[in-house]
Amino acid sequence: MKYRKILSTLPFLLIILFFFLLNYRILIIKDIFCSNQYGECDNALGSSLKSAENKSFRESKRKLTDILKSDGLIEDYSLQFGFPDKIKVQVLVRKPKFAVKSLETNLLSLVEKDGQVIGVEEASNLPTLGLEGYAPNVGEQVSQEILFSLRILYDLFYLYQVRFATLRNDGVTVELPQGTSVIFPTEGDRQVLVGSLNLILARGNELPDISQVDLRFKDPVLR
Repeated sequence: MKYRKILSTLPFLLIILFFFLLNYRILIIKDIFCSNQYGECDNALGSSLKSAENKSFRESKRKLTDILKSDGLIEDYSLQFGFPDKIKVQVLVRKPKFAVKSLETNLLSLVEKDGQVIGVEEASNLPTLGLEGYAPNVGEQVSQEILFSLRILYDLFYLYQVRFATLRNDGVTVELPQGTSVIFPTEGDRQVLVGSLNLILARGNELPDISQVDLRFKDPVLR
């Protein structure tokens, strides 16, 4: 009976010992594994997380938290202990949908769908909006004017494979593949604006000499 009683309490004692090791800096983390919704984390993030190896569980967890919170590309994350000396990191990464480029520099600000800048690159295949002045920095939120212009550009990218537009005080200017220049306002109903352009282009045979479509007015101006 005495041995049975000891055996019955052994798992409970082991659990207590395990949490003691976790909380009192005795357990050393040897391996950190990182994955996201697409598979393994990229090399840059993976290498950064490796700096939390060979530390106590508490120190490693604190280090990982600092790294993950400071990374603008990460929307959410979780940490899971793996017996006996591993931590599994799972992250939800943000994906840029647009890019913003200062007309005075070569750097591109990568922007996610809701307008937050999540990265900076020298080149990108994303639909790109050129700006006069500076481009926003990582962590900043673009203005509603810029976000509206980006969404217009994305619509045109989907319809006509247009990858670049320019935002100036007088509106958003794009060059369509057939050579027509289009000027959009920086606010309004996107569906109505893009729909109006589609109707005008559909009448191309009737209006063969159009070089510019200006949609900033109640009635489109054709030149």
